[in-house]
This record gives sequence, structure tokens and C-alpha cells, in this order.
Amino acid sequence: MNRGRHIPSQATFVLMANCAADAPVSSVPQAPARFEFLLRLLRPGQDPLARLAAVDLLDAARLGDDQFRRLLDSLGTSAPLSLETLLPCFRRSVSAITAPVLLDFLEQSLSRDWQPQEKTLQGLVNILPDVAHRR
Repeated sequence: MNRGRHIPSQATFVLMANCAADAPVSSVPQAPARFEFLLRLLRPGQDPLARLAAVDLLDAARLGDDQFRRLLDSLGTSAPLSLETLLPCFRRSVSAITAPVLLDFLEQSLSRDWQPQEKTLQGLVNILPDVAHRR
């Protein structure tokens, strides 16, 4: 596999199927190699269907603080994705430690013309820990 380069669709989906079959996606925090693989699929230039499949798998995960920060960093530098698809992951993964990072990410996304529905924004505000509501 060429790191950081386009992964052909067929090979990607074979890898994704193997990744999914090995363990439940909710175990991403216990499987650092799986998390790294999914982050690589989010990079610009990857097959769009592979990127969507990675988002779908990440959507089911509960990430640790460091992984959640890394996911937000990756999304901030990648081609646009529908952030709404990752809201369940955000909901499960945000903590008092990562809430400021999530707020910064959302502000940057809004400044780059992300136009979520009001319901989506309200849902994001509702998942933030109380400490983040003071900001």
C-alpha cells in the first residue's frame, strides 16, 4: 500500500472489510493501527468512496481524547466532508478536555463556509460538557 497516496477502490474495500471483520469498530481506541488506517483514508487524494467508508466506521467509534484531537486535526486539513455524519462520534468522544478543541474546529469549519442547519448546531452545543458552555 502506498502511504498517503491514492488507494484503489477495490483494495480499499477489501482492507475495510478485513478491518471491520477483525473487531467491532467501537474498539478503535484499543486498535491504534485501525485508527491510523482510517485517518490515512481521510487524507486528500484518497478514493472518495474509501473516505466515506472511513467516516462511516469512525462514526460508530468512541475515541479517546488524543484520538479525537487527531481526528479533528485530520478533518481540518482534509477535503470537505459532511460533518453531520460524524456527530454521533463527536457526541460519544467529546470530553471536558477536548471540548475547546471541538469548538475551535467548529469555528474554523464555519469560517470555511460550512453551513449546518440550526438543528445541527444546537445538537453540537447540547453535547458539549458544561465547562465549554462558558466560552
